[in-house]
This record gives sequence, C-alpha cells and structure tokens, in this order.
Amino acid sequence: GGELYWGDRRFDKQRAKIGGDYWITSRDGLIFDAAWEDLDYEDPDQFYDYTRLTGGIGWLHQLSPILVMDVKYGVMDFDAKDTPDFPSNDFRDSLSHDLTIGFRGQLSPVVATELRAGYRVIKYDPGPTDPQVEDFEGAIVNGFISWDLAHGSLLRLDLLRMPYPSAYGENANYVATGASLMYSLDRGSFFGQIRGRYQNNDYTLPDPRTGEERSDDIYTWGVGLGFRFARYLSLWGSYLYEDRDTLYDYSYTINTFTLGLGVGF
Repeated sequence: GGELYWGDRRFDKQRAKIGGDYWITSRDGLIFDAAWEDLDYEDPDQFYDYTRLTGGIGWLHQLSPILVMDVKYGVMDFDAKDTPDFPSNDFRDSLSHDLTIGFRGQLSPVVATELRAGYRVIKYDPGPTDPQVEDFEGAIVNGFISWDLAHGSLLRLDLLRMPYPSAYGENANYVATGASLMYSLDRGSFFGQIRGRYQNNDYTLPDPRTGEERSDDIYTWGVGLGFRFARYLSLWGSYLYEDRDTLYDYSYTINTFTLGLGVGF
C-alpha cells in the first residue's frame, strides 16, 4: 500500500485459493475457503518477502431472495523472510484468528452492499533477543454500501479498518482506518463522478531515528467527467489529488491527470 514512499514498488506475488459452499437447506449452508500467498520483493531494503496461509469456515444464511449473510471464523499464518536490515525477521511472524459477519447482495431494491466486520486477534512470538512487538486485538471492517439514486446517479460509501504488515522500523504491523464517499452520475451521453477519502495509518513504535510517533493522515479527492460520442466510443478526463501528512521523510503529495479514449463494447 505504499507504506514508506509514494510510487510503485516492484514485487512478484503468487496466490492460489480454493473455496466453496454447501447449502444444507434452502436458506442455510456452510462456507469454506483456503489460500496460499507468496510475495517476493525486488528491494529488500524497502520490504521483506513473506508467505501467508489463510483458511476459514462459516455458516451461510439467506436473509432474503437478494441478500445473503454469513458468520465466519478465519485463521492466518504469516511468515516473514529475513532481510539484510533484519537478519532475523522472526518477530514479524504471527498467527491470527478472527470472527466476522458478512453481508452480500441487496439490502433493498436500491441499496446494495458487500461488507464484512468483526474482531481480529494477531499473536506474535518474538524470541528473547528479538524486538518485542505488541499483539493486535481489535475491530476490523472492510467493504461498501451503495445507493442507487434518481436519474442515473449513485452514492457509494467504503469503510476500512484493518491491520497490515509493516516494514517500518521494528513495527510488525500498522492499522489502517478510513472511509471514502463517491458520487457518480450517468446521463447517457454525459457521465462523471466526484470522490473523497480519508485514511489514517497508525504505528505502535516510534521512528527509530528521531523517536517521533508515526501516524499517517492520508487525504484524497478526485473528479472525473466523460462524454459518449457513440455506443462504442467515449472520452473522459479526471484529476486526482492525494496528500500524506506524516513524518517529513514519509510525507508526499500526488497530482494525477488522466485523459482517456474508450473504444469497444
């Protein structure tokens, strides 16, 4: 997620996942999934390689013909590889457990959602000579709710609170908390959107050089407008601004201008 500096970081990620569900009755069933993920980072000074194994099992319930809920238990094993800066990265290894409830489908004919919320516990097991990192216990949420408004307009709210792996100092993770709101309008020939987002990335341990606490406030807003010349031809332009306000070395602003031509169907 661009933890240290803005811009792309080169890495290779391999991921395999299997999952399924079995309906015991017309309204109740079981769900399961398992996944393997391996990340190789190009620059070990910026981040570390890791392997992550996840699995989950839960109960499905059809609340209505257009809305499904589930209650799910999940477990994740995280294995961080060693780097030149940290010849022993074992203190970043963790085992996580979470219990969540999810909703998928239509809350009403005009309100749709794909939202999951619950509680996660991450346990670290550092050795006596390793950095002593704090376990994480807290609420998690990830997903959206959208409203179809009149005259081709849509309002969408995205919510996030989630711990992510960190390579900053001796922090094993940081907690991202944020929300975004987007309004879009499609009137046939003309279409456009405007959106804004606030996110905070919070760290437990301070900067290793200055002792300052790090907590990134990230502000984003954007606007876009398009025009359809024909069924298979459209032109659009957009502007996106992002400002990360934190310790000096890790602060930045981004201005992105996009002009696009769409041809096809």
